[in-house]
Amino acid sequence: MPTHIHARQLSLFERPNKPSCAPKGLPFSSREPNFAHKLIKSESLRHKKPRTNVVLIMRPIQLHALFAKAQSLDGIGPKLSEKLTKLVNNTVERSDPRVIDLLWHFPTGINDRRHRPKISAAEPGSLVTIEVSVTGHVPPPPGNKKIPYRVFCADDTGEMELIFFRGQKNYLERMLPLGEKRILSGRVERYGAKLQMSHPDHMVSEEEFKTLQLIEPVYPLTAGVSGKIMRRAVNNAIELIPELEEWQDAEWLKKQKWPGFSDALRTVHQPQELLDLLPIA
Repeated sequence: MPTHIHARQLSLFERPNKPSCAPKGLPFSSREPNFAHKLIKSESLRHKKPRTNVVLIMRPIQLHALFAKAQSLDGIGPKLSEKLTKLVNNTVERSDPRVIDLLWHFPTGINDRRHRPKISAAEPGSLVTIEVSVTGHVPPPPGNKKIPYRVFCADDTGEMELIFFRGQKNYLERMLPLGEKRILSGRVERYGAKLQMSHPDHMVSEEEFKTLQLIEPVYPLTAGVSGKIMRRAVNNAIELIPELEEWQDAEWLKKQKWPGFSDALRTVHQPQELLDLLPIA
């Protein structure tokens, strides 16, 4: 009897490592990587001759990049891939995360950095983006790690302190050169009469600010994976989203005022408002 192995076409909503049907008594798990190839080899050996009538129906070629390992993306090595496995892979048997796993890891909120007050108008507790001049560096006494590294900044309306616990002198002097202008983004608080920003989220030059993402998606994270790392990984994954032929009825989509699948996936990872993350958006 001919042996036909059908790995049916998968939608983006299905896991690709679970075949539709697997013979019993195999010496390997149906959830193993390269399952189809192992099954072909097993069948060939059992019949003692190559099986030329094995049929494989693969997923559409435009989806291949989405099912590649996340390590294929720039900036993701073995160590980061292992940490991402705990974060984005929801299968019982953990495997290397794929590009599509990153795209299914949706943000839960946004950081809106468009508010750009002067120092004197910055409200304590608010997230702000402020342009300042760096006026001074005050490292802690040698050997005293309890005292933070402080950097003084000012604009034409007032002064502000930047606070860094365990701050590295060489790094901070490079990022915040004395006398230079920098654009800072982070949450400000008032300590006595002083306005402070602890560990700014961003410290960039005027040129670097032109490419700064002012509305940032906020993702669920895990130890060793910061928001910056997660956003960079997802942004690289977004570039691989193909332009798929829409399977929903065009008139129905128009009536609902819904975008196509590819546009919707990009929007949820690059929101312009909190509304973009809601199911009704």
